[in-house]
Amino acid sequence: MARGPLARVVLVLLLLAGAATLPRTLFQGAWKLASGIKHLRESPLEARRRVFGTAYADAVESIRRAIPSGGEYLLAERSREPGQPNWIRYDLAPRRALYVGRLSGTTLVVPKEGLPRSRPAFVVVAVESEQAPELVPAGRFFEATRAFDPVRRDDTIPASIDGPQSGSEVTGVLAVQGWCQELGERPCTEIRFLIDDMERTPDFLERRPRPDVQAAIPAMGPCDRAGYHARFS
Repeated sequence: MARGPLARVVLVLLLLAGAATLPRTLFQGAWKLASGIKHLRESPLEARRRVFGTAYADAVESIRRAIPSGGEYLLAERSREPGQPNWIRYDLAPRRALYVGRLSGTTLVVPKEGLPRSRPAFVVVAVESEQAPELVPAGRFFEATRAFDPVRRDDTIPASIDGPQSGSEVTGVLAVQGWCQELGERPCTEIRFLIDDMERTPDFLERRPRPDVQAAIPAMGPCDRAGYHARFS
């Protein structure tokens, strides 16, 4: 079947486009081949230094020498964002990581199942693949870290979250208010907030009097600082 003038024009344009991209494709293929040949004699450590940087690769190598192959180590994340990848656990295979939790300052926010029962000699503190991980003796790590279990409860301390109501949808600024005080005029010296199982520092926190709570629970004594009001962006 004969082709029309328009079809021939389209065919010529396609051929010209292919001819224009062919040198670039050939150049890219040749470059990859030359790069592969250049790095053919690299050791695994040299390859990691080239890909991840010297500081990260050397730190991983030092940790690999300290932890025996097939051994276990505790892994503590200091991630910038929730769910950020942590390549150290893969780089140290076949060593097995026992997840401890996420560090928030000096506070260790442990998972719901709590701290692992097994306590290997070392804790690997890792951030992300661009930053060098740190190997810390387990004893020193737990001495310098205050562990906090998100599911820990102390039912002896009367407390309440007045808002937002459970199950409500919040957009924009999150305002949390309620009260907390030990029996016998002892306000809670510290109020900590967890959002989606992660501890968060409020942008604003104010302690307020709660005369209504004092009237309802006389055993609590004066409630001049029992109330709290916090805001999160």
